[in-house]
Amino acid sequence: MNRPDIDVFVSPPDLPPEPPADRAARARPIPGIEFDPRTHTIPNSRGRVLTPTGTPIPGVYTAGWIKRGPVGVIGTNRTCAEETVACLLVDHRACLLT
Repeated sequence: MNRPDIDVFVSPPDLPPEPPADRAARARPIPGIEFDPRTHTIPNSRGRVLTPTGTPIPGVYTAGWIKRGPVGVIGTNRTCAEETVACLLVDHRACLLT
């Protein structure tokens, strides 16, 4: 389904598509989004990206290693993504995406 009203952020265009092998397990900061350089994660609550004060940013979500750090196996990513998508759907129904 093509939804022009929904933005999907993959990676800033000025970053290489894949990090060097020695940094493959480390996430990189995204301009304008808080980032914890110690854990290489984006502060979030169940996938909802948070401001520095802990408030969710409407319509901004995260999943996978950038959400929880480089831990788990492929199946962990699925569970992680399901949690994030569940929150996204709740927010959509409550008209909180914009």
